[in-house]
Amino acid sequence: MWNTLLHPDDRGVVQTRLDRALQEHTDFASEYRIVRTDGQVRWVSATGTGTYDEQGRPTRITGICADITDRKQMEEELRRSRDELEQRVQERTAKLRESEDIARRRLMEIEAYYNVAPIGLCILDRDLRYMRINERLAEMNGIPAAEHLGRTVREMAPAIGDKAEELAHIIIESGEPITDIEITGRITAKPGTAWTHRSHWFPIKEATGQVIGIGVVVEDITEQLMLEAQLRQAQKMEALGTLAGGVAHDFNNILAAIIGFTELAQDEISEESRAGRRLERVHTAALRGRDIVQQLLTFSRKTEQEKEPLRLSAIVSESVGLLRASIPATIGIRFYVKSESGLIYGKPIQVQQVLVNLCTNAAYAMREKGGTLEIELSDYRVLPPNGHSEGIEPGPYMRLVVRDTGVGIPADAKEKIFDPFFTTKPPGEGTGLGLSVVYGIVRHHGGQITVESEPGKGATFTVLLPRVEEESLEQRILREDACTGKECILFVDDEEMIREMGHELLERLGYTVTSTTSSLEALSLVENDSSRFDLVITDQTMPGMTGLDLARNILRLRPDLPVILTTGFSHLISQESARAEGIRATVLKPLTKRELAQVVRKVLDE
Repeated sequence: MWNTLLHPDDRGVVQTRLDRALQEHTDFASEYRIVRTDGQVRWVSATGTGTYDEQGRPTRITGICADITDRKQMEEELRRSRDELEQRVQERTAKLRESEDIARRRLMEIEAYYNVAPIGLCILDRDLRYMRINERLAEMNGIPAAEHLGRTVREMAPAIGDKAEELAHIIIESGEPITDIEITGRITAKPGTAWTHRSHWFPIKEATGQVIGIGVVVEDITEQLMLEAQLRQAQKMEALGTLAGGVAHDFNNILAAIIGFTELAQDEISEESRAGRRLERVHTAALRGRDIVQQLLTFSRKTEQEKEPLRLSAIVSESVGLLRASIPATIGIRFYVKSESGLIYGKPIQVQQVLVNLCTNAAYAMREKGGTLEIELSDYRVLPPNGHSEGIEPGPYMRLVVRDTGVGIPADAKEKIFDPFFTTKPPGEGTGLGLSVVYGIVRHHGGQITVESEPGKGATFTVLLPRVEEESLEQRILREDACTGKECILFVDDEEMIREMGHELLERLGYTVTSTTSSLEALSLVENDSSRFDLVITDQTMPGMTGLDLARNILRLRPDLPVILTTGFSHLISQESARAEGIRATVLKPLTKRELAQVVRKVLDE
């Protein structure tokens, strides 16, 4: 399809460049013409990056195409105008008046295009003073067009002053144009607004060939570069996700055995004994390892966390521990917890991301002189008369406050700090996405974030997250004690350690258990007596027959037999697709004894 769009005159050259880029594993970049279905010819600038299989063969190319027809037309128009004017000046004949009229009409046409062109245009004299400038370029500079005239590039756009003088010197000496110059900076009149421009510089000559001025065509490619960066980030995350999935499967199987056998040993040893305390340490460490794997999968988007009751003080304490290792020693951290018991309903990784982003920004504001970072957690209640006026519903909340003693936030920037891509950091040091992501997470959790700041007096960010009532300990104990039974369960896992562990855990919960490491043997057991079992628990990734295929075969024999699918991680199965196959529940290993008991009881009672 793409080949058919190429202009016949450009097809061979573009295909050769693309083939060379794929062969040499380099980025593809080219400007060429395409022919649209309506017959219209357009110029495009294309950049792309190839994706390759394990043998290095290209499988696809991903990139961005930008329509540059306006730029090409303008360059061609300026080139033709310049050539015509030079020819008329050289002729100096009796038709001077007619030539002047033609030139005047041409200049009027150019002037008209100047005023509506979607790209920046200007004409500079040899000293880089603005002789002409259109509204688009003046808008890019953040200063009215009239204020540019007669003033130098360095005065009006200091960020490109040095580069402009360097380019002007080369053009005046060589008489040749210079194209594709990229410059990144900030608009002086709009603090916090970053830009990247691509410019094309060409000489304006008199009849003798002497350069008397310089024409400049400027494109704002800020958004294009952002899209390219997002594309590269997406490709990195895809690679990380593939790696994370493989690591998670193997590591979760290992953790399943550690957690399971530790809990079995704990049942046989007093909690107060030295061995009992050490086993509890092992158990805690294994659960922490499970959380890290879950965080890795969530971060790489291989799995989505569901909202759950969270003790915010625990997440904040853990995050503060991580931050101490990354924040400079010149910045002191003070952590005040005024409420240990408050629960919220949310996603752990996202809540942690809110705190880390706010603290990272606070540390950046104090990077030069140091200071104090204060983190405060407390209960808060929004009363009915003030609820909606504050933008949130009345009720109990957890209040998280992050306060710094840094440089503060300018008044004109404070209203924009939650806008995507807005940043006051220098180019290359910030994306302008951190606080907008924080804002989105807080709002998604039904909360609110506000900021108070004055230049030179630091900043205070306050986050309110809805608090939920904690279930009583007695209710939890009663429910957990009820998670036992007398039913007959078939347990299948190709890892011998996990089979042994699962078998014994289920027996201790009161169930009659048959276990095997072979999915084929499991199917044979059901075929021989389909009424024997009340529940099947099977691993997903097994040799010979996967857990999903085993479930399909079992459900063909006995459609009412409940099946629970367990997995260390598999991209082939999700909760939704498993439900569609008739599987009652899909759980991610490793599970604790309590979690296993609850899911088994829930499925059996459905």
